[in-house]
Amino acid sequence: MLTTDRPWHIMSFSPPDSTSEDSWFKGIGEILSRRRHEQERLILVISGDYAALPQDQYSPHMLGLLTRLNEVLEREGFPESYLINQADLIQLVDPASLLSVDWPATTERLNKHIPPEEDGPVLISGGLAVDSEGRTVRLELGQGDYTATIIAKALGAQKITLWGAFEGILSADPIYAPDAYTLPHLSFQEAAELGYHVQPILHPKILIPIQGMDVGIRIKSLALPEAAGTYITRNRPDDNALAKAVTAQPDRALLIVSGLGMMGVPGVTAQALKALAAANINIVLLSQAANEQSVGICIALSDRERGLATLRAQFETAISRGDVDDIYALDPVGIVTVVDDHMRYRTGLTGKMFSTLGRSGINVLTIAEGASETNISAVVSGEDLKAAVQALHEAFCFGRRRAHVFMFGVGTIGDQLLELMDTQSQPWLDQLNLNMCLVGVANSKKMTWNTAGIPPEQAASQLVNAGQPASIETIVEHLTSSRLDRLIVIDATASNNVARCYPDLLKHNIAVVTPNKRANTLDMGFYNNLQRAARDHQVPYFYETTVGAGLPIISTLRDLIRSGDEIIRIEGIFSGTLAYLFNNVAQGLTLSKALVNAYQNGYTEPDPRDDLSGEDVARKTLILAREMGLSLERADIELTPILPDELFALSKDDFLDNMESLLEDWHPPIDVREQGAGMHYIGTIEEGTIRIGLQKVDASSHFATLSGTDNMVVFTTKRYFNQPLIVRGPGAGPAVTAGGVLADVIRAAELVT
Repeated sequence: MLTTDRPWHIMSFSPPDSTSEDSWFKGIGEILSRRRHEQERLILVISGDYAALPQDQYSPHMLGLLTRLNEVLEREGFPESYLINQADLIQLVDPASLLSVDWPATTERLNKHIPPEEDGPVLISGGLAVDSEGRTVRLELGQGDYTATIIAKALGAQKITLWGAFEGILSADPIYAPDAYTLPHLSFQEAAELGYHVQPILHPKILIPIQGMDVGIRIKSLALPEAAGTYITRNRPDDNALAKAVTAQPDRALLIVSGLGMMGVPGVTAQALKALAAANINIVLLSQAANEQSVGICIALSDRERGLATLRAQFETAISRGDVDDIYALDPVGIVTVVDDHMRYRTGLTGKMFSTLGRSGINVLTIAEGASETNISAVVSGEDLKAAVQALHEAFCFGRRRAHVFMFGVGTIGDQLLELMDTQSQPWLDQLNLNMCLVGVANSKKMTWNTAGIPPEQAASQLVNAGQPASIETIVEHLTSSRLDRLIVIDATASNNVARCYPDLLKHNIAVVTPNKRANTLDMGFYNNLQRAARDHQVPYFYETTVGAGLPIISTLRDLIRSGDEIIRIEGIFSGTLAYLFNNVAQGLTLSKALVNAYQNGYTEPDPRDDLSGEDVARKTLILAREMGLSLERADIELTPILPDELFALSKDDFLDNMESLLEDWHPPIDVREQGAGMHYIGTIEEGTIRIGLQKVDASSHFATLSGTDNMVVFTTKRYFNQPLIVRGPGAGPAVTAGGVLADVIRAAELVT
């Protein structure tokens, strides 16, 4: 080993692009200028583009590169450099493998050519070696990078930096996972696999010379020298990530050898492997059933026909005897692999891998785990490979949940939802490890869809400008066949047609979150089928905002019932709109003016007569009654509307255009002239019935203190008898409703499986 007072730092520079050679030299100069005062000895290994040159021209070409680099070093103020343009620094024992380095001979040659006392950098032509006969051979495995690791081994270097076009090794191939990121620290084993499968920047065999050494390799970009790159060491500290990276191998074929006669017969797998090896067919994955009835062998798709022919010839006698039933291929398939050196210390990763793929609707054809416990691989259909990589990359590398969200309706509440999704997306990532990905929006006529994600602030305009014509039926068919992981549908409409689709969505493991009251107030047969679909398929169906906007009314009722309490009576002001109206009427405003204000502020239903008819209150109380277990229909509700029947005969547009004049002669049907008395539209559930209508409210009533759009629900129960349980707060408005919907969406994302 060549001794020196300062540690060796080996730098390898990949070949320059002929169109940007000047910028290549400039980049190297800037890199070296930062290291001028470092207490280390530099060896710079430069590779030429040998593949584009005749065998006898590599020396002049390399000499030109080294000469120019020497000029760069002089300009940067380095001591005089030492240039070595020789192919015989590295000697091989067996050039056929290019890996059998003759270490004594190589060390001797390095000692001979590298001066131990010089201060300046040593410049070496990389990618070349000689065999035992003195003939020049090319080290095409990583070219100069392989030269760098061999020199590092021979000299006992402490640092190696590989400078190239990439910033480092990524967590996944960006073709499959666009959000792949540069990995800061890897072990040798991880880097060997990822540098080969994820990006062709690190041939795994160049690590062989330095395995066992305490040397660090850093991969950095010539274009981004300030970036940290990827640091590679023999071992790395645990960072608590579930996995470092996910790799993809497309264009594979899975050969299956199966038969009952294979059970207990030794050597079947060995015969298959030996036959394929003799045919020069590389095996990339092997999986055998525990009962020995089948073996799966994954090979390149291009070798499919030769592989089948080879195996059928090998097992011709076994097939004729009936020991082997069939030899066939599944193709095209892909291999997705989760890579991490610390898998052996974590339990349940294989199960998590299966569940993640299962949630995405991806069928696993076979699975294999590396004996070193560094990787787990699954073979999937070729068309599922990209979805598999994305799902596993999200779950393992980011350690977060991805929820795919589709939204019906971009009206008042829908706009608020999109605005909240835009502002909250980063906090969800940071605080909840939740990636909320909006994949589509729709109205009654059009849909826009993008599984890569639609920016929420652009969703409405994309729907208008680029949306495709679609009916509710075709949208639901599209959703149920999408197979997206954690797909959640938000229904922000008031549509019966959309509501009737809920059972079909739930049966396809698609969660539903809605403020739409229609589904839970249709006939009892539909309601029971809907609840059964959610229960049987264990899929979230959340509708907290159907009663009281963002108030926890349904969840409070459920908690009371599940904890064994007995509900005696529920009474409340369930409409924020009507609360607003009658609070304003009590202040001297006319009903017509109060209604116009409520409509303009977004407090009413799209058709305000749904509020004034009492239908909105009827739906809310019916939802609560059914939550209590009461089998009631809409016709069972005793309801007194606020307005005369003739106003409900008008079209929606006619009513909206003229509602102020239509209501100017309205007078309350009850006398509230007593001091301190008011009125409110109150719904009551008691003794299995529902009653709804205007009631006088005196100063002693719980409802006398209400203001604005506040709702109030009073639960009188066996436990809360003398002092009822009260839920009070804003019960109307797009903002509070949208907030409540998103709270349900987050819960659904955490629960959906």
